[in-house]
Amino acid sequence: MGDARTVLNVGAGTGSSEPLERWVVAVEPSAPMRARRPPGAAPTLSCTAESPIAATASSRPTGIGPERLLDPEVRSGQSLWQRLEPAVVERMIARLAADLQSGRWDEEHGSLRERDSYEGSLRLVISEPA
Repeated sequence: MGDARTVLNVGAGTGSSEPLERWVVAVEPSAPMRARRPPGAAPTLSCTAESPIAATASSRPTGIGPERLLDPEVRSGQSLWQRLEPAVVERMIARLAADLQSGRWDEEHGSLRERDSYEGSLRLVISEPA
């Protein structure tokens, strides 16, 4: 996030990774996710996007790492997971768990653990049979 003083958090979920030291506007299409935001959390807009869905994602050093995604409670606070079929989530989580256990994740992405923050993008691509 560099020296930005304001943040647009697209796909904000419950707001668990929003920076406290910056002014945040949250965008979350899921009413159940908006309802789980704590009192005093950033103001939230209810918006939807057409496919493909792309969002800027930023994280701060709060102990959130790939291992945390193995926890269903953590995933329940992120709206992306609610858009996927349960079988797809199971496959993704099984692959992540295997990659973490084997060390493959760290071989390919381990340098991310050394950063103070990460700015990237999230894209949900939905494929439908022809």
